[in-house]
Amino acid sequence: MKITFVSDYVCPYCLVAKEAMLRAVQELGIKPEITWHPFELTVEPKPRVDTYHDEERKAHYQVLKEPCRELGLDMKLPPAVVPRPYTRLAFEGFYYAAEQGKEERYNDLMYRAYFVDEKDIGDPDVLCELAEAAGLDAAEYRRALEQGRYRENLKEANRHAREDLHVTHVPTIYVDGREITVEKYTKEEFLSTFRDIKESTRCQRRRRIPERVPERRNTAEAAVPQDAAFFEPSECSEQSGKTEKKRAWNGSKVPGTF
Repeated sequence: MKITFVSDYVCPYCLVAKEAMLRAVQELGIKPEITWHPFELTVEPKPRVDTYHDEERKAHYQVLKEPCRELGLDMKLPPAVVPRPYTRLAFEGFYYAAEQGKEERYNDLMYRAYFVDEKDIGDPDVLCELAEAAGLDAAEYRRALEQGRYRENLKEANRHAREDLHVTHVPTIYVDGREITVEKYTKEEFLSTFRDIKESTRCQRRRRIPERVPERRNTAEAAVPQDAAFFEPSECSEQSGKTEKKRAWNGSKVPGTF
């Protein structure tokens, strides 16, 4: 199973979905190949937003309270960091962490620093502290940020997400090239989704396509496209809340993503 998880560190839905997803795959005993794909909600120099005083956004975040309780996440919804920080430097640092094989630990620390400890993850000093906590060389990490060593990696990741994948919200999650539904942000939802996909895959593997269809056989079943076994999900958007048609993806990886 291949999973591509498109997210931003300042999106609360992303943290909850990440935790629920990882616990689901652990419970199922599967070891998927996971690609963590950066996506900046606010790209510089676009003005940063004030989520802390946004009452409408706070109301939307209420859907996460029960999943947070079940997952044991003590999140601030939203954190008292005003305005919401840019995540360019944090994501540039992600590429350095990935080269050292510490991307998952790094991701976890970034999310928790912002949503649990209410730290400004746009501050280079804060980022260096977190990098050290992740087991990285803080001095080399700082040099990588100052030199913009991974800036082009992030630019290409943003371009690919917006122009090729047409991502408009986070999290956007692909499993074996198909975008899946995330509505409840619970472990049970992911368990159900992964079981459905595994069963669909088994059915497709068992399906035998004859070289020549007998003349008297009803061929309607054979005309069903291969991907028909995947459910047609609804939309859940952190930014707009609008319903959109789900997209298929050819599975190509952006240069520099992990």
